[in-house]
Amino acid sequence: MLQTDFEQKIGQILYDCGPPNAQKIITRAEVFSESDGGKYEFDYFDENGDLDWFDPDGRAVADLTDILVAYKTFF
Repeated sequence: MLQTDFEQKIGQILYDCGPPNAQKIITRAEVFSESDGGKYEFDYFDENGDLDWFDPDGRAVADLTDILVAYKTFF
């Protein structure tokens, strides 16, 4: 897997779990050293440029954690 493959998967997960009116998604992620989870913050700008936050479903967070752990291992 190439670096861009990881980045594309991360972007797709965020796009799929973000609010429908999100124009830009900002995610802060910290994967735990045990690689069994992480700490996340999910923000977005809507079509009016207003900042808000969202809480994705558990499956999206699990998928994001899996790909971030793989990305971390890649490097």
